[in-house]
Amino acid sequence: MNLKFKEIVLVSIIAVILMTTLMTGYAQVFEPTRFITGIAWAAAGGGSDRFVRAIQIANDRNEGIIDVPIAAITRPGGGGAEGMRYLLQQPADGHHFLGVTPSGVFTSLSVDLGWDFSNFRAVMQAGVEPLHLAIRTDDERFSNIEEFVEYAKANPGELSIGTFGAGSQMDVALLLFVRGVGIDVNSIPFDGTPRRQAALLGKHIDASVNNVADDFELMRGGEMVSILHFSDTRMSSIPDVPTIPELYGFSVGIDQWRGFVLHGDTPDYIVDWYEDKFKQLYDTTHFQDYLEAEGIEPLYRNAEEFQDYLLNYQETIRSIYQEFKLGIYQ
Repeated sequence: MNLKFKEIVLVSIIAVILMTTLMTGYAQVFEPTRFITGIAWAAAGGGSDRFVRAIQIANDRNEGIIDVPIAAITRPGGGGAEGMRYLLQQPADGHHFLGVTPSGVFTSLSVDLGWDFSNFRAVMQAGVEPLHLAIRTDDERFSNIEEFVEYAKANPGELSIGTFGAGSQMDVALLLFVRGVGIDVNSIPFDGTPRRQAALLGKHIDASVNNVADDFELMRGGEMVSILHFSDTRMSSIPDVPTIPELYGFSVGIDQWRGFVLHGDTPDYIVDWYEDKFKQLYDTTHFQDYLEAEGIEPLYRNAEEFQDYLLNYQETIRSIYQEFKLGIYQ
């Protein structure tokens, strides 16, 4: 009887070991079968393109993090819509990712695209930077925000300000600001940063709302000067530039965060692989140097944290669109 009992126990232990081995053997592990495509949703050379290429170069310079190359491509158009559409048209097999900013939220609330950020899976947030109002350094009409507002009040409807596009975060930040200070200006949409910068330097527009990273080189070169930013507190990248709350007593509170997402149908085990690999790339010297050079404040959120942040941010901006009857709520 005792012998039979021992045999039963032994058989049970062997069965558990075999089952554990089989389950472990069948656990899904993502291994890219070819190069990975990183999608930037704005024009070549712009902030979105440089952001995706920063991850690409960090991987190139740190062999062993991701064993296959990352190929950066651009799909500009529609305030980020074309980049999002392109990703959603690809298989959810982990071979494509998209660099994102608040444009994805604003664009999906401006036009009924048939999707929003709930159709994507977050990988990580990498940083945040201020949106700012910039003018030409040689503009003799105004040299700071107080003079700019004074001129706009004295000349209603004269000034033209370039943004990323109608309904973009730049456009909405400008709308909230001009309503708050009581000025009348023209918002001019541009599909991509280089065209907007060229228009400002060529005196076709009078100012530009943009993310600081895109304008850093022109600011360093003395061609452009930042006179206001739309965050609630001062940023280390432009420490001397005032905020709206400190000058005018109200908040716009719209920043430019940056992160990466995957197709919304991507399986958990692939998302986990990306979260691990991209955190390693985020921690590399090259990527941290990129953030500093671009004036982007390092701010890491993992996949779960960034997913929650995206959905909460989407609802916050949705309430603004509803209040002002913008975009799909007109």
